[in-house]
Amino acid sequence: MTTGAAEGRVETLGAIPEGSGQKPRVAGRGAANVTGRKAFPWPEAATGLMEKIVSRGNMMAAYSRVVSNKGAPGVDALPVTALKSYVQEEWPRIKEELLAGTYHPQPVRKVEIPKPGGGTRMLGIPTVLDRLIQQAVQCGQSEGVITFTYLSLFLYGKIN
Repeated sequence: MTTGAAEGRVETLGAIPEGSGQKPRVAGRGAANVTGRKAFPWPEAATGLMEKIVSRGNMMAAYSRVVSNKGAPGVDALPVTALKSYVQEEWPRIKEELLAGTYHPQPVRKVEIPKPGGGTRMLGIPTVLDRLIQQAVQCGQSEGVITFTYLSLFLYGKIN
């Protein structure tokens, strides 16, 4: 350590002067000494918000919107017309996965559609079940029930 006699300041060799715009070097780089633990995958489920999303009234409103929007089937080839019977059979499993935070959306079907100026662009078509869940989240969100977290799960799907 040296002392700057002219200005009465203390300087350390290798130190970056304050206000230089450079980030100071920190000793002790590497892993933290804090034990990591897996966070709850769906923190809103712990507070009861997911229960409101999968409630009968919210799911019925979501189903009505999906049916009225129609649309093409996704990678599972399930048409909108078959959604009701499929959900009636599989609802206990789907609901449990949603509440447990273990539900994963299916891959999105990739379709090329023409652009007005020529050429094509890719369009992703989610499965009808995933559209139902998206609508349930959106209906719950419009009622102030849910945050953007759940919706973002479906916005970044894997495209086949």
